Amino acid sequence: MLFSLRRWRPVLIAAYFIISSATAMSQTPSATRSNAAPSSALTSGGNDIVQSISATGSTTLAKTLLLPNYITLRQLFSTSKVTLFLPSEAAVQQAISDGSLNLTITQNTINVLTYHLIAGIHPINTFNATQFQSSFLRNHTSVKQGNRFQVLGVSLEGSTLQVTNGVVSANVITPNIQCKNGIIHVIDTVLVPPKNAPTTITQIPELATYSNITQNYNLTGVLSSQQATIFAPNNGAWNQLGYFTQPEDIILRDVKYGVVRGVYRSTDLQPGALTSITGQVVKVDRVDGNITINGAQIVHADILTSAGVVHVIDSVMDPTESSAAIDASFSSHYLSTPSMIQGSKSMASIMIIAQQWTAVAIAAIDKEMEGP
Repeated sequence: MLFSLRRWRPVLIAAYFIISSATAMSQTPSATRSNAAPSSALTSGGNDIVQSISATGSTTLAKTLLLPNYITLRQLFSTSKVTLFLPSEAAVQQAISDGSLNLTITQNTINVLTYHLIAGIHPINTFNATQFQSSFLRNHTSVKQGNRFQVLGVSLEGSTLQVTNGVVSANVITPNIQCKNGIIHVIDTVLVPPKNAPTTITQIPELATYSNITQNYNLTGVLSSQQATIFAPNNGAWNQLGYFTQPEDIILRDVKYGVVRGVYRSTDLQPGALTSITGQVVKVDRVDGNITINGAQIVHADILTSAGVVHVIDSVMDPTESSAAIDASFSSHYLSTPSMIQGSKSMASIMIIAQQWTAVAIAAIDKEMEGP
């Protein structure tokens, strides 16, 4: 069976490339497209992105891309009008050392590096306030919101542009390397694609108590809900509550109340009302850039997960105190509308599904060809 499938690998790769090229721009938000630099701005770029990687000093990645099993990745990097946040050689070596990047496992490498690639040409001066860019990482474990897949955050911190998965941030150290098909920004850290919420939360020191509570009370399944926004109280909030003296049902109630249906990043949270998985209303206020959830302030926003997002808040929300105070006319209109969350049934969605199945088929053949 494998022998008969191997001969279809070149056809599958070609199909994946065609579908990726067609869907990349369709998934790019209109605001992102309007910020993209015109092609004429790239006249000084003589090489495409793949050819330019070696010239940036990322020799390990350049050699890796030449391997036969990375032809799909080479073709993605050759897609027209893309921006690559390229880890430096030092960043790659550090990631290999700590195990977050394993170049001997094809799919691991493809997942990590496609998370650094976004559609559109974005010079450094087109980024300002916090943005969330849809990456080329489109495997079955990552969140799908409408036609957008796993995002990464981009924001200016002082004069430094940072890209982040919400847990770790990377600084752009060499911007605006112009190429024929796009632009490269060299960064100082490899960004690992977001993991599920329980795993991600264990990586956040200020959520150590919350993590322990959810594990001890068997709530990790609740946190793993797809298309979810989690408002997680920090260590100080639980200590102030005296959680260790609280009945189990109260702890369960408060944790579940903080899990909201839908993906609401900080840029989506406007004054209005959200619905908890408990069916109760959660009130959002925004004043001078400060966001509060039932009066609890978000102190660490936009920790990305494979199924949504986590926001750290500074107090534990009590649904019995807050829900009654919410006006029934309070707005509940958000950027992440139910139709977006449920996914479009348009041609774009069909193309995305075809792309995913093609990638799965290629990965399966590659895995068998690599052997045990």
